[in-house]
Amino acid sequence: MIQNELNRIVKGLETTFGVICEFEFKKDYPALYNDPEFTSYVAETIKNAKLEGIKGVEICDPQPPSEDFAFYAT
Repeated sequence: MIQNELNRIVKGLETTFGVICEFEFKKDYPALYNDPEFTSYVAETIKNAKLEGIKGVEICDPQPPSEDFAFYAT
């Protein structure tokens, strides 16, 4: 869906400005859904484990670097 829309935009740019665009869409990251219930479970597990060096656990909004986790989750 996103790829189709980007292709449509690129073709529109080519038509509008009389240029040739090269566009490559890479699908190298799997989709990731951060399940709130599972996230809470993992956070509580880490808190209760009393791991050395872990001073606290905070659940925050999804962060851009977190897409790497998709590779571990799949």
